[in-house]
Amino acid sequence: MICEMIGGFTPFENKNEASNPRTITEKCRNGTLNLPKNLKGNSRDLVKSLLTEDPSSRLDISQIKQHNFFRNLDWNKIRVR
Repeated sequence: MICEMIGGFTPFENKNEASNPRTITEKCRNGTLNLPKNLKGNSRDLVKSLLTEDPSSRLDISQIKQHNFFRNLDWNKIRVR
């Protein structure tokens, strides 16, 4: 979902692929995710950190909130809204 929010793309080719856990795992393992070349820096790092094969290596919500992609975001102000 964050891929679509950041750049309007999905890292998987089609809905069948996106709903197949084996394909998703294989793409993460092989590094063959469909990440556009214009997805750079903190955006790319965030997406790749979320799409790792090993669940224990993925960012949890507190790590996501601390990621450099969100460095200028005041989470307290968002919570209050």
